[in-house]
Amino acid sequence: MATSTVQGYGWELQNDTSRSAFYRFLVFLAPEPALITLYGPTGGAGTATVKLVDAPADVQAVINKACKTCEEKENGDYELSRDFTPFEVPAELAVRGDLKANAHAIATYFRDSAKEQGPELPNASPIPSP
Repeated sequence: MATSTVQGYGWELQNDTSRSAFYRFLVFLAPEPALITLYGPTGGAGTATVKLVDAPADVQAVINKACKTCEEKENGDYELSRDFTPFEVPAELAVRGDLKANAHAIATYFRDSAKEQGPELPNASPIPSP
């Protein structure tokens, strides 16, 4: 029996200059749009925040917020360490009320996809398995 999956998109920034830290962005557009941001010291799981989207018109606003945060970080000492990567997660991980609790498990699917597809750069922060 096939397991249903949910499509996600992710990218990551790494700071190896002034501090050893990362910002990871994971976006889900369906079935319930959300942005998961993970940030923290390199090699750690990071702190997760979740921005849920209640109205379809707000999806672009959430994506714009993630892009603005990226731009601000890149204007500082952060640089791209995993480029834009499509990835899939089992649908049971992408349940609206459980996204924060599942953020670290979701990040491992992003990690594996970035490594397999090639957008993982040499400066990518290790993503520990939960």
